[in-house]
Amino acid sequence: MPYMLFDKKRTHGGPAAVSITKYGNFVINSSAIELLQRRPYLQVYWNKDEGKVAFKPVKDANEPSSYHVNYSPKGSVGSISGTAFLKHVGYALKETRSFPANWNDKEGLLEIQLVTKGAARR
Repeated sequence: MPYMLFDKKRTHGGPAAVSITKYGNFVINSSAIELLQRRPYLQVYWNKDEGKVAFKPVKDANEPSSYHVNYSPKGSVGSISGTAFLKHVGYALKETRSFPANWNDKEGLLEIQLVTKGAARR
């Protein structure tokens, strides 16, 4: 059987997820971006007791402690710097890792489970 050229470089879609890169960035996939309504800014929240990180979409930079979302050219992936936050919560940047994300309708937040309960630092 002859070789066939593989011409798809990336997959798109799939379940909502947020990756944390080994460089300290949060990278939000296209499904999660849709849940965040493609807003230009996010606020980052930490629930120490549950070991969860949450992202709240906000409309402008005037919201307290908002982070500007850097979108890919097609707008399907977004990223924010998380270095200061991750250092604050004691998350070790060893390798890029992906976390399933869930929308909390009651709170209006996109949530990821950063550490298991009981293992949360600080």
